[in-house]
Amino acid sequence: MATEWFYGAAGTQAGPHSEEEIRNLISSGTISRETLVWHQGMNDWTAAGKIQQFFGETKPSPQSSSASANPANPYAVSEASVSGATSAPHSFENYPHFPVKRANFTLHLVVALALPIIATILMVVAVVKAGPTDPAGKLPEEEAMAVGFSFMTAMGLFYVGLIAASVIGYIHLYRAFYCLQPGGCRTTPGKAVGFLFIPFFNLYWLFVAYKGLADDWNRIMDSYADLRSAPRFEGWPFLTYPITLIVFYPVAPIFYLMCHYYICKGINFMAERSEVAPAS
Repeated sequence: MATEWFYGAAGTQAGPHSEEEIRNLISSGTISRETLVWHQGMNDWTAAGKIQQFFGETKPSPQSSSASANPANPYAVSEASVSGATSAPHSFENYPHFPVKRANFTLHLVVALALPIIATILMVVAVVKAGPTDPAGKLPEEEAMAVGFSFMTAMGLFYVGLIAASVIGYIHLYRAFYCLQPGGCRTTPGKAVGFLFIPFFNLYWLFVAYKGLADDWNRIMDSYADLRSAPRFEGWPFLTYPITLIVFYPVAPIFYLMCHYYICKGINFMAERSEVAPAS
């Protein structure tokens, strides 16, 4: 069976690719000597320039044999794939610097609260206007159609707000787990978000994606000297949100927004940190 290669691109893994495809990517400039590559059987991601069949024989790095968190899984984002470093997680040295986009909690709050609230008000107004205005208890046909259209529009706006808020929340959750990959957290960003779409299993995964995130975040922030100023996540909202979402949904959005307030603070700390990264 031909070897299937993967390479790091913008903090994620691309592949699988055949050896010939990798050579073509090298020729096109997509993959450089510094690009990290991996195939099943390798101990860790390695710079392409150190792979003999791609760039000729070079002297191996003394750190190139350090084991990754899960060498059998090409989609497990290792420290090397995120930052270009090959030091093992939990080394209690400086945490790697890597680019990450900022999170906008204000936008999340507006979409999650303002749109549904406005839509609810419009629906109430439509229902009130639909009250009887003549002895027969019927609205004129044109007015009834206008009220019905207003009600359906408001309902659509309500669901658009909920869906948009959920999408923003998934993006923020993905970025938070992405920030933790060099420290060795419990899952990858893709799994953290993707498993929330699995029926029934997602009831369990909510606790992994939220309470697990808070636990891993605080542990990793405490493990590196240069992360001591990082914001910490209060654990109780991250535990309360999954419970209320399952047991009593109406109050769940309150704890959901509390969780994402902390998540956005953490992401923005990492984003600011990457912007002032020391020159290599």
